[in-house]
Amino acid sequence: MPPPRNKHNIGIFLPPSTRGPGMIRSPALDVANMVAVLKEDTEYNVRLFDLRVHTIAQDSFWAKKGIDLSIFNDFQRCFNHVLIKKSPEIECIVKKILKEADLADIKFLIFFVTVLEQFSLQYFTSSLCIAAQLKRNNPSIKIIFSGNCPKRHIRQIMGRFEFLDAFLEDGNERAISEYIRKSGKGKALKGVIYREEKKLVPPAANLPLQLNKYPMPDFSLFDLKKYQSNGRLVFPYELSRGC
Repeated sequence: MPPPRNKHNIGIFLPPSTRGPGMIRSPALDVANMVAVLKEDTEYNVRLFDLRVHTIAQDSFWAKKGIDLSIFNDFQRCFNHVLIKKSPEIECIVKKILKEADLADIKFLIFFVTVLEQFSLQYFTSSLCIAAQLKRNNPSIKIIFSGNCPKRHIRQIMGRFEFLDAFLEDGNERAISEYIRKSGKGKALKGVIYREEKKLVPPAANLPLQLNKYPMPDFSLFDLKKYQSNGRLVFPYELSRGC
């Protein structure tokens, strides 16, 4: 028998940020969808790093760590930090945040830069600052962005921020699985734009989405107790996608 193949260690990262419009106290549905799709492939070990939950729970976790998340509200300062000149204060905060997630064995890290239950630029700037630091710490890690974002903006983001390796364009989580399996071959894939040897490879086409053939959302990696409100837990659901 051939030796067993090593499994890819895949992390899903929900970055912390200040509360934004649309945030509700429920585990993120699009993250649960991603977990379910990735778990279909037995070659993946999937872990969730939910650093957003403390904002949801409105607890004092980050304050006790001496971390002021409001720094991610200063958008221009955050963009300057990752594009022009590092801010010592932002760098210090990001390093403290990263101490709360053991990413040592993670090969692919998927950032949800927005989720269906929260629309905020703070979430995006937090993701950028953390991803940039991670790439400095470990250049071999593959950083993938996913979230609600127009295709034109996605391509601008990939062009500006060279520490990003891939961005899901069409919202079909299975495109990320395809990228993980086929990255490094330099060929256009469906539904995802990615970087190969500093060159951007745009998607060949969208990956057809068939919701009726999707697995049930998998919320098992969330700490669901922290999402309870008055002893009750609310799960989001979707019957269709698109505006």
